Amino acid sequence: VVGSPNIDSSAVFGYGLVERAWDMAFGERGHRIDLKSPFGKEAILVIESDLSVTHPIFGLNILWAKRREGAHLIVADSKETKLTGHSSQWLKMKPGTGVALLNGIMKVIIDRGLFDRERASKVVGFSSLEEVLKSYTPDVVHRITGVTEEELTSAAESFAKARRRMVSLSIGISENTKGLDTVLAAANLVMLLGDGPEALQIPAEYS
Repeated sequence: VVGSPNIDSSAVFGYGLVERAWDMAFGERGHRIDLKSPFGKEAILVIESDLSVTHPIFGLNILWAKRREGAHLIVADSKETKLTGHSSQWLKMKPGTGVALLNGIMKVIIDRGLFDRERASKVVGFSSLEEVLKSYTPDVVHRITGVTEEELTSAAESFAKARRRMVSLSIGISENTKGLDTVLAAANLVMLLGDGPEALQIPAEYS
């Protein structure tokens, strides 16, 4: 098969979506993972991912940042995991509702002015994003995700007010039909707050 187009792998169905979203959101190819990225972060948001199982070293570093450095760890997941057990806040959401949750977090950030509007307005597509988010009120997001309005608002404020932040998710959710939208929503949150692509970490393989 060497030299032929007859090589395939799970990456086509999973991480291929991540790379496509990365190009769409940031105009870059080749998403780089930094296993030390959790260090020095004041807030870490993990979306529907059991990183301690799929990526033990990365998950351990997240726990280190929480325990030793005092990072505010927000874990949004439908099931209990090692990370939810050690989190600062567990957003117990309905399975597969990560896009709505991320949109709800951005809605709170915009409504409460927890971002640099002048800088964000210069990002291509910001006005369209703001228009889409109008329908993602905390009440609507609660009905979709099961996360209460108070929990959503608290998580959004904690994440937005942190000086150094990171969002992370694993290949698992990227393998479903909503994977592309979830990655794009996470990228939107990162850009809304004026952070660079390195603030979004999506490990590719079990390691």
